Amino acid sequence: MSLHAGHFPCQTIRENWDCAQDIEKVNKLMLITTGPGGIRSAEGSNVFKKNQIDRVKKILVDPEKVFWRDTHFGFYVKFRKEMKADPKKKFYGIWSVEDLINYIQDNPPRPQDIENFINVMNTQNAFDKLDKIQNKTLVLSASHDKMVPKVAGEYLHKLLPNSIFKVIEEAGHECHYSRAPEVNKIILDFLND
Repeated sequence: MSLHAGHFPCQTIRENWDCAQDIEKVNKLMLITTGPGGIRSAEGSNVFKKNQIDRVKKILVDPEKVFWRDTHFGFYVKFRKEMKADPKKKFYGIWSVEDLINYIQDNPPRPQDIENFINVMNTQNAFDKLDKIQNKTLVLSASHDKMVPKVAGEYLHKLLPNSIFKVIEEAGHECHYSRAPEVNKIILDFLND
């Protein structure tokens, strides 16, 4: 069994999973564009919450505008240009810009998702336990990630004694979309090792 804990959908898992207690149930971990930080102040939490609620309101009015604004943080500039050139193009035969816009329009974060995310960021700090995790761990970062810079992955790699660190070059936070074949190969190689 392996575990990857990502953004909003995984918050319930992270809130209810004590990695130090249950780690023996997992043989490999994957930390993909994951950072060590958190929102450690009430002011920071309030700003984040307000921004996320404003984002959801904007999604309901103009999901395409929100999507393109978000791409500045999630996608490397060359890939963003390719996406803009043909929003109907099926990248890797799987998804198009139109698919992603429809997804954010149909599945915006719920208020409870935002609250859960803030709660996890404010209360969950496992850094003092990371050196105890002996599981083989993949730490995967993107060279041009504006949300979770590559240095955050390097930091996690140093804290985790049995980790390997890989970087997807010329990619942003959403490297699992923009560089899917490369990301998938790294993950499959890791899982099959």
